[in-house]
Amino acid sequence: MATYLDLLNRARARQGSTPISAIAIGNNSGDSLQGIAAVNAAVATFYDNSYDLDNTDKIASINTTSGTSLLTPPTDTWDTNVIKAIKYQKAGDSVLRTLALIDLPTSEDYKLQTFNDNEPMYWWVNQSQVYILPVPTTAYTLKVFYQSLYPDITADNITNTVVLPDSALKTLVDLIYARLREQLGDPQWAGYLQLAEQQVKKFYDRNKHTYKRQGFQRFIVRPRFADRRL
Repeated sequence: MATYLDLLNRARARQGSTPISAIAIGNNSGDSLQGIAAVNAAVATFYDNSYDLDNTDKIASINTTSGTSLLTPPTDTWDTNVIKAIKYQKAGDSVLRTLALIDLPTSEDYKLQTFNDNEPMYWWVNQSQVYILPVPTTAYTLKVFYQSLYPDITADNITNTVVLPDSALKTLVDLIYARLREQLGDPQWAGYLQLAEQQVKKFYDRNKHTYKRQGFQRFIVRPRFADRRL
């Protein structure tokens, strides 16, 4: 198991730089700040290639709150632009029912309607918040299929363990190294980055979900339009 600081120091060793200690990171020295920036840029590049892959796919059980349509996000936060589905198992049913995605104007119309019961039927996104209708009058458990946001690396959490397969760690080191070279003004840094990005794509190609046995193809709902103010 490796930490983000371990990966940073591996990249620094490649360019002949001395390791940065956890204490030095906490002192916010120039090398520390540049190192954190390089790690963040590397992590962003790594995860930005993962939207159609399984690495950050999550399923969360979310309990609704009586009297409000707002859903509380999971503890690791979610990317509302890449929520694939929200489902609900009605009492007595053996299958999950999929809530229908609606846009913001439609949600305003539906809020004026009277429903026969208050079991979840619709969901939408507004200002990166997820809402459902009808407004529940009791607690329901929903299953949200979503993608989590990549972590923001800081001095406080750079010593956290990297929650990725071991096969991804070398690629992250390559990405960090490219960003360190960029900071130093190395004219070849873009070439290093391009090679590292190719390794990222290869990593994800090896780790794709294929859903063929279930009889359907993978799809992604990107409800960005639901955030627009009309």
